[in-house]
Amino acid sequence: MENRTWLVKANETKCNHRRAFGELGMISWRMDTTKFSVGDVVYVYFPDRRQVEIKAVVTEINAKRYDLKFWKETPTNNVCATLKKLVYKGNDPALSEIELLKHGYKKGCAQQPMYNNPELFEYLNGVFDK
Repeated sequence: MENRTWLVKANETKCNHRRAFGELGMISWRMDTTKFSVGDVVYVYFPDRRQVEIKAVVTEINAKRYDLKFWKETPTNNVCATLKKLVYKGNDPALSEIELLKHGYKKGCAQQPMYNNPELFEYLNGVFDK
């Protein structure tokens, strides 16, 4: 099966994903709403800044949680995937919601993990691979 590209939303009210990526270089992502495969590319959208900041790759599935100390509440005990940070862009204006809307992003589409938006993913890939 061919690898997919995903857009997911970090819920910073539940877990400090930004800090976990910064300290560990990876996060654990529950798989009850996604069907990740090893090798999938994942872009992480941060609603507090209304932008994509991180490009990651799935390195393992059915994994234990690596990021428990970054959780603000008890995480659900679901099967996890490990997302390893590839590139961090931070406050890059090209990754703001305003720019994403010009390239196939629809407001609210990051509410659920999404993998079927070739226009958006082509744009994100171009920005992250500069």
